[in-house]
Amino acid sequence: VILSGFNNTGIKEIVFPMNVTEIGASAFYNCDSLRSVTIPEGIVSIGNSAFGSCDSLKTVILPTSLKEIGEYAFTEAGIKEITIPEGITTLQTGTFSDCDSLETVKLPESITKIENNSNQYGGVFKSCSQLKSINLPTDLTELGAYTFSGCEKLSDITLPTGLTKINKNTFYYCRKLTKIDIPANITTIEEYAFAESGLKDIDIPATVTTVGYRAF
Repeated sequence: VILSGFNNTGIKEIVFPMNVTEIGASAFYNCDSLRSVTIPEGIVSIGNSAFGSCDSLKTVILPTSLKEIGEYAFTEAGIKEITIPEGITTLQTGTFSDCDSLETVKLPESITKIENNSNQYGGVFKSCSQLKSINLPTDLTELGAYTFSGCEKLSDITLPTGLTKINKNTFYYCRKLTKIDIPANITTIEEYAFAESGLKDIDIPATVTTVGYRAF
């Protein structure tokens, strides 16, 4: 059973029916009176933009049963912290983009892809301006374009060794990012990857064969 149809309403609280397994696309989009959501066990999917533009939504608890979080699911929400449950393997385009109150993110080791198909608005954590640090999963193989673009307080991040490419604008305007180690498997650093960041010096490994326009 898919729960949907509450978008653009003044709903303040959600009591989930027992038989719901999915939260539909845009189900609670722009519900700006919604402050807290605890998603119950049994729900496996959150649809695209389900909680987008819920700017008063400070607290979200996700169940361990969850297997998929859709594109832009929490874009422009007011959440301050989020813990993604083990079992999620992909963060889709724009999931937490423009969450400008987001300070703490806990990612499970099950995540292998943080996606974005080069969409300038689709970085998963784009413009999360309060995010200071994040631990990326060890087995991550894809870090999409614009992922941390505009995360101006981001200062502490370690890139996993499974990455082979740093996509365009990934760390654009990360003003507090003064140092980062480039893993030895990286072969490509795309355009604007670290442009307008705070990097003071950088060691580029010999494996890198392509550096894009204004990468630094």
